[in-house]
Amino acid sequence: YGSYLVWKELGGFTQVALVPLGLYGMQLALNWAWTPIFFGAHKIKLAMIEIVMLTGTVAATMVSWYPISRTATLLMV
Repeated sequence: YGSYLVWKELGGFTQVALVPLGLYGMQLALNWAWTPIFFGAHKIKLAMIEIVMLTGTVAATMVSWYPISRTATLLMV
């Protein structure tokens, strides 16, 4: 719902929405990738690196969303 609020506020997939929604898409991909890395491949160190990258991407997403929609940012928390 948070990504929808950002998308709606920025008028859809516009140039302005590229960074906030791109970061969101990246964190979704990283979130999805962690399970096969950790449980499937049993690559503990790689999974740790991936989770650190995920945490940074989530933080960057929240920072980029805050000026657009405080509600969307709070939903990410």
